[in-house]
Amino acid sequence: MEDVLLWGRAIVASEISLSCYDGLILHVCQIPPIMTRRKLLRSFVSAAGVACILLQASARAAERGAWFWYQSSDPNGASNVVGNATKEDKALIFFQQWGIKRLYGSYTALPTTDPTTVAAWNKKLSLAGIQSYVVMSEPTHALPSGYANLQNLVSTRFVNFNNSRSDPLERFVGIELDLEPHTLPQWTSGNNADRRTMLLDLGGAFAATRQQMTSGGYGSALLSAALPVWFDSSSSIGWNSSADRDQWFTDIGTSLDAVSLMAYETSSVSSIMNSVAYEQIQFTGDVHIALRSKLGDEWATFGDFTGAIATVESQGGAGIDIENYYRLRQTAPSPLSAGDYNNDGAVDAADYIVWRNGGPLQNDPIPGATADDYAVWRARFGANTTSGSGAARGVPEPSAWSFVLLALLKRMNWRRR
Repeated sequence: MEDVLLWGRAIVASEISLSCYDGLILHVCQIPPIMTRRKLLRSFVSAAGVACILLQASARAAERGAWFWYQSSDPNGASNVVGNATKEDKALIFFQQWGIKRLYGSYTALPTTDPTTVAAWNKKLSLAGIQSYVVMSEPTHALPSGYANLQNLVSTRFVNFNNSRSDPLERFVGIELDLEPHTLPQWTSGNNADRRTMLLDLGGAFAATRQQMTSGGYGSALLSAALPVWFDSSSSIGWNSSADRDQWFTDIGTSLDAVSLMAYETSSVSSIMNSVAYEQIQFTGDVHIALRSKLGDEWATFGDFTGAIATVESQGGAGIDIENYYRLRQTAPSPLSAGDYNNDGAVDAADYIVWRNGGPLQNDPIPGATADDYAVWRARFGANTTSGSGAARGVPEPSAWSFVLLALLKRMNWRRR
């Protein structure tokens, strides 16, 4: 009987295929003018069962991150997406389709020059369950001579921006540092001992960032950093000893909540897992494995890339990060097909049935039927995926059908049949 009480959070409607109320999915039944209590009870339990499917799917959903570079030369760069409502909505559907829960956004000066637009974008991300980080990625900021400039960016693009927003949903949840000192000329021209010094300086940049966040009132905000997988290598870095190396990773853990280990330039999953094994043990925070969606280098086909993601995620850990959104849009199947789980050219009730039954889902990059897959279907409901328009009318809102339900119930004959 407890399951039946879930009916109070669902809507039974006539002449529609399905709807949603308060986060629970409706498995709709057609209601005749006269319905027995037993039949109505069966419908209520059906709705409760589908709600349980949604909760189970949510537990299985993969949590991923992605970089969202400014990239003005690409139509899917942040400079061309943020502030464009149509592109923002398409990006959000794409993020949901790919299970993106962390977005590392490179917005250059937009948080200071156009804070309202960035704030509106952050709120859209928050409402979609996506954490919004602001990226800082100047390599010279990894050197002591660049610390002051780095701290200035932390103040203006993070602390001051967040302080200007009264709505918490409009704020950044943290900072992603992608400083990469190994791209500087000093790294190339130096020896292994010089590179060790540069890594000590990089640790200093992490500490300076955390200090600036704390002094600005955001000591508990998230701080993450992108690192190559080979910083632990004694052949590349002149570590004095294994203890010296271990101490560096311990020290950066006092500043950072997470690291994204860039496991690029290999298509071997075993090599990827071996390359991150040390950091997964030694680093005290979350370790995300970053994979690049670049065909021709790491991956021969797009299927190789998605297969590697599935294999890496199956081996546990804190999740993966994808490099990057605009590159992924260049290589992934068209987002117009998102939500079309039976690949018949339309996003409709039939696709919901496929999802409800646990798949397999076509036009979906993540194995299994997840809560994110439902969100994509709901947002795309009514779209024609073959016409090129991709226009969606959306799932009918529950409020209007509530009145239909009340009217129908008043006319029901409650006699047992």
